[in-house]
Amino acid sequence: DQGVAADIHTPDMDDAIHFLELNQRENLQLIALEGITTPANVGMIIRSCTALGIDGIILPRKGTAKLDTLVIKASAGVVFQSTILKCETLAPVLKKAQELGYSIYGLSGEKGKNIYTETFNKKSIFVLGNETEGVSDAIEALINKHLSIPMANGVESLNVACAATVVASEVMRRK
Repeated sequence: DQGVAADIHTPDMDDAIHFLELNQRENLQLIALEGITTPANVGMIIRSCTALGIDGIILPRKGTAKLDTLVIKASAGVVFQSTILKCETLAPVLKKAQELGYSIYGLSGEKGKNIYTETFNKKSIFVLGNETEGVSDAIEALINKHLSIPMANGVESLNVACAATVVASEVMRRK
């Protein structure tokens, strides 16, 4: 971006399935992104979720913004403190997670249950979809329960980064 190159070591970046298989903690909450293409949104999600105690952020290589200078800048450098879990696509990770006892929650404005009153499994993955289209049909088929964030004043939805912050905040509040 500014004519400088660096080789950065990120010890908390792991393969998502490998992370799930190795981490058998009873209480583990993750955020998964599918189709989030705006780098600023990905960076802000990483920053908020890390700050609010989410245990890891699953970032597919296909269809999601790459960890580039724009994402790093939007995260205010927090990406280097975050547990980033990489995968090629999200569906195999969610299938493996379900085998390991995770519940998969999808954020949805239309059909979801109120996030503030629903009970979460201790092992949870919260999936946030594309800014316009939501999640793909393949991911939709893997969601156990839809959650929604109550809106006031006729507002239909929040920006995806704001929605991730609400989810992370509610997870932290319950901890």
